[in-house]
Amino acid sequence: MIKDFMSGIEFIKNLKDDKNTKKALFDNLKRELYFNLEIFDVLDSKKCDDIHKCIKLLKTDFYDTISNSMIKIDAIKSPKSINLNEVIDKSRLTNKNFQRWSKYINTDIELIEKVYLKISVLKALSSVETTKRSDSFQYLKFLMLMLKKVL
Repeated sequence: MIKDFMSGIEFIKNLKDDKNTKKALFDNLKRELYFNLEIFDVLDSKKCDDIHKCIKLLKTDFYDTISNSMIKIDAIKSPKSINLNEVIDKSRLTNKNFQRWSKYINTDIELIEKVYLKISVLKALSSVETTKRSDSFQYLKFLMLMLKKVL
């Protein structure tokens, strides 16, 4: 743990002026987001025989790297204010709760954190072969689509 903490401090020091590392990490976030959206397309199409196996395919490498280095996402990217009400395509909003559940997400960093929290919860539940209600999956997909729009 101490070693991880020290590597986190060293990482932050090196990251301050290293635009290439910041860009590489941020690009990794985008690739991971697109990958996870593709997994959700498989889940949506009902081509996944075992939902628990498909959920385990979701990637969290970006977030794991940041968390294990004990740094905040805003060390990589300055938070940008967002208004999800402006981003949401209300004509495609199938669950009105999604907008209500998202009303306290005010920055892109908060949205990233929310997406990874939801993925982590779904993966943890899936590891014990438990699932949340079906709109939890759709809410995560909704959040990921919103993130894709604001990145």
